[in-house]
Amino acid sequence: MNRLTTLQIYHLKKEKEEEFIATWKLLNDLYFRYASCLEARMHRVKLSYYEYLSWSDALSYKQSFSSLPPAALALKARMRSCCVKTEELIEMEGLVEQRNTRLRSYN
Repeated sequence: MNRLTTLQIYHLKKEKEEEFIATWKLLNDLYFRYASCLEARMHRVKLSYYEYLSWSDALSYKQSFSSLPPAALALKARMRSCCVKTEELIEMEGLVEQRNTRLRSYN
């Protein structure tokens, strides 16, 4: 099976950037611990935030959310309250991955 990456775009209220990022980190801790998420990344262009989450495959992604604790729903709601709008979640099947092993991660 191929790796699955989800893309979600959030358009934030200007005064909510810090709260949004702090909440996003808490939610991703739950994704890692309970929902088998492999990787989470956030990119920003002005007040638009692009979230990439990686999962081992589509089945793992779809089944994993039933194991999240109730706090995850509250964190999702808190993130959305920081937004002017969100765009539809996109699910992307991984086809090819290549990494430069000579470079260090920027994290």
